[in-house]
Amino acid sequence: MKVAISNIVDNACKYSSDHTAYIRFHHTNKCIEIEIEDSGIGISEEGLQQVFDPFYRGSNTFSISGHGIGLTLANQIIKNHNGEIKISSQINNGTCVFVKLPSII
Repeated sequence: MKVAISNIVDNACKYSSDHTAYIRFHHTNKCIEIEIEDSGIGISEEGLQQVFDPFYRGSNTFSISGHGIGLTLANQIIKNHNGEIKISSQINNGTCVFVKLPSII
């Protein structure tokens, strides 16, 4: 799980002009929710359809280093822990990644 969240936070920082990510945690008896938000370059609507595909990189990311496997790996790890991941984004207005995991307490 550390690898999954680390990849998401790394992307948020990497694609933000100020290299900042905002992270919020919320816990209930049933789940843990993690929200990672940036004010970066954003992902197009078409890109959101492919963002979990291995080696996919948006057309606006070529000047930023990466291989397109971080979100694929994060998605699989989160699913393996019976969690879910959702992404909302707008070009030039940032991206928000929402992770929901079942609570084990």
